[in-house]
Amino acid sequence: MLASARLRPVLLIAGTLLCPVLQGQTARQEYEKAYKILRVHTGQYDFLHDGSSEAIAATEQMWSAVAEFTSEQRNRDPSVSVASLNHSLCLLTVEPLPPGAVQKTAEEQCQRRRGDATEAADLGHHLLLVAPSVGESGTVFLLGERDGKSTVLWSIASSSPQRVDPGGLVGAWRADRASGTCREKESSTNWGTCGPLYANVGKLPADENGCARFYVDAGYEGNGGTIGKQTSIWRWDGDHAELQWIGAYEFMIDQGLGTSFDEDKGTLLIGQKGEFRTMSDCGSCIERPMEQRVLVTKAGVEDLGVQSLVPEVDAIDEFLWRLSHGLPTAEVASAHSARLLGSRVLGATRKSRKIKETFYSVGMVSSVTRLTKTGADVCMDADELGILMVQMRRTADGGYFITHVAEPSGKAAVCPGPAFDIPLQADTSGAQSRN
Repeated sequence: MLASARLRPVLLIAGTLLCPVLQGQTARQEYEKAYKILRVHTGQYDFLHDGSSEAIAATEQMWSAVAEFTSEQRNRDPSVSVASLNHSLCLLTVEPLPPGAVQKTAEEQCQRRRGDATEAADLGHHLLLVAPSVGESGTVFLLGERDGKSTVLWSIASSSPQRVDPGGLVGAWRADRASGTCREKESSTNWGTCGPLYANVGKLPADENGCARFYVDAGYEGNGGTIGKQTSIWRWDGDHAELQWIGAYEFMIDQGLGTSFDEDKGTLLIGQKGEFRTMSDCGSCIERPMEQRVLVTKAGVEDLGVQSLVPEVDAIDEFLWRLSHGLPTAEVASAHSARLLGSRVLGATRKSRKIKETFYSVGMVSSVTRLTKTGADVCMDADELGILMVQMRRTADGGYFITHVAEPSGKAAVCPGPAFDIPLQADTSGAQSRN
């Protein structure tokens, strides 16, 4: 940067001065310049940078330019729609396609923009929450009015430590923690503290004092079908953003249930990918779909906990766990079922113990569940058990009891397809099928 260059006013984000934009350069030009510098310091297909001071500065400058670009859009047209801003930001941040791909213009790419790409949410009172991203690297900032002009009031990347975030998850948004070096150092214990992340954002009802609230639903940059995510809830009091709740978890990218706000129940619903104790699946499989619920009231937020969306498969998991550990099974399954699977489960136990003394698994599992009026029918295919047809009945406490297990043969020895997903869809018989 030339010492004699005249600078535009710098952006003030949560008390942190970001890189100014040179006089004579547009926000778009500054973004493109910073993007090119950052790409020199990242992998070919990801945005984990090398941790250098140049990469950190380029990341900060890139998002500073995006913030200025968005402010310019609103200053030119204060009534600009969220949809129009989303489209403009997509055109700004869309990446060139690799040489082997079918080439499309930026306009063509943005016509079918990814659901996790640049997003904006109108919070009312001239507040606009913006979550720009390029590839799988992004940020979140809040635009408002100061002296009649649109300006950045807050940025998640510059947030101070929050009392409800003892694990430091919010810090993953900082530019210096979007590096491969950070992940190498923190991967075993604090994986959630390293970025980069990209987000969807949404408006929540105001609190009892009329303060705006919103959520940030973010995914961590990564390869494979299963990724890390964090979701957070914030309150804006006019001067500061206060974190009210945050959680980190795993998610399968094609999972049917994502994150949404149920206005009727006043609850933020967060879809997650859980794990069974005795079964595993592939990274691009949904395994054990879970749902976390956070109640949003005028007085604050309340974590209602995480619940499994496949209690019938949980019943099988519990049954296999008891068999493998020599525990009583009469409360969860019939004697016939225990006799049929007992020796096979013990064989799987011996194989598991060769890997690790405390480990147990029947291997990779796929399952299809058909819920009936009185119970459930499950077809499951496990590496160590083969294909099984499991019949269940509902119990008084809302769980399931395994009444019968059979081993199909011939053409019947095939499960229709994986089904660890929601929502439930009614079939023509009035029962429920999980697809």
